[in-house]
Amino acid sequence: MSNAEVVRRLLAAFESGDLDSQLTLLAPDVEIVEWPDAPDSRTFRGHDGARQASEAWGEVWEWLRSDVEEVAEVRDRVVVSGRTHAKGKGSAVEVDVETFNVYTLREGKVTRVELFTSRGPAMRAAGLAEVMERDEAR
Repeated sequence: MSNAEVVRRLLAAFESGDLDSQLTLLAPDVEIVEWPDAPDSRTFRGHDGARQASEAWGEVWEWLRSDVEEVAEVRDRVVVSGRTHAKGKGSAVEVDVETFNVYTLREGKVTRVELFTSRGPAMRAAGLAEVMERDEAR
C-alpha cells in the first residue's frame, strides 16, 4: 500500500470516528502536532496521545469534517490540502479553514502528523520549500 493510501485510510477512519482503525495506521511513537497558530497548540505523542487528541478535539468541536482537495506523496511524506469545517461546542460558531496537513510515514505507519492553516509552513515541513519558491517566482 502506498503512503498516500495509508493516509487516505487514516482520514477515512478519522471522518467516521473510528479511533481503533486510526491507531492501526499510526506508529506507536506517533507525534501529532496541532495547528501552530491555534490557541494552546499542543503536540500529542504515542497512541495515548492520539486518544488524548481525539478526546480534546471532541470537547471543543460539536462536529468536525474535512474535505480533501489534493493529496501529494513526496518521499516519506504525504501532503493533504483541503478545507476543515467545524462547529464549536457551546458557542455554535462554525469555522471553515483552509488546511495543509503533512504526514510522515515509516514502514507503512504514520509517525508524525503536522497540521497547518497556511501553505508555506506545510511545504517547508514536507521539505518542499523549493516548490514554494518556484510558485512565488511565477
